[in-house]
Amino acid sequence: MIDLTNGLPAEQSIRHYIEFGDFHSAKFGLHLHERTAITPTEKEVVAAIPYRQGVVDLSAITGRRIYNNRTITYVFYRFGVDEADVNAYQTTIENLLMREFNQKLQESSDPEFHYRGKCREVIVEDDYAFRRLRVQIEFDLYPFKISNRWESTDLFDPLNLDLDAIQDDLRVTFNFAAHKEEEIQLFNAGKNSLQPTIQTNGDGLWIRRGDSIWQLDSGKPGRKYEGFRLLPGMNRLYIGHATGGLATVSFDWKKELI
Repeated sequence: MIDLTNGLPAEQSIRHYIEFGDFHSAKFGLHLHERTAITPTEKEVVAAIPYRQGVVDLSAITGRRIYNNRTITYVFYRFGVDEADVNAYQTTIENLLMREFNQKLQESSDPEFHYRGKCREVIVEDDYAFRRLRVQIEFDLYPFKISNRWESTDLFDPLNLDLDAIQDDLRVTFNFAAHKEEEIQLFNAGKNSLQPTIQTNGDGLWIRRGDSIWQLDSGKPGRKYEGFRLLPGMNRLYIGHATGGLATVSFDWKKELI
């Protein structure tokens, strides 16, 4: 079987693929031809006020931009399909793709990040003149792509100097004085606020941001705390201890980018 595009055996010339649940595009002989990814639209709230120029944009009332889901569409070609096998082939891939909800979508071309969502539509078109199928798959996805690495991995390679951050405050140990606080700074290099996982090895610890305080539980594994989120950029926080003594607090999360 020859790939009409490159003149190579079709199973050897697949360069990029996607994985979604139990669906793996390369295992179905699908060659990626086209990818369309549109920036998610913002959930805008605007008001037109009489006798005032333009409009008042209330979208930033929360202090951050809120987005709708994003759409990513892939177009694949499948070469060498017999006409008698088309219906069975289409039924198989449709059922694999459409049964998953809030599933991880991984692209081979972007191994550092993944998306989450559902498959919205599968279109299979026959092109018998060239013994190939055109397969279009559309996904409805959470607006942000999510890192595959925990922030504590802190690898130098790969490192994106524009989007990543190197920080050493993800695991901190203090010799606390009773009822005293120590300051830490955590940098969220993502574009979305998120809940970090926090792990401690002692009782009586708390974390404070402004006037809000969260009492921390000791032990493994770490956990997330309702209402405690890291905003994009630098976060100035304070950790305290009720009785004093040596204690360690660890933070971890996976950043999210548009």
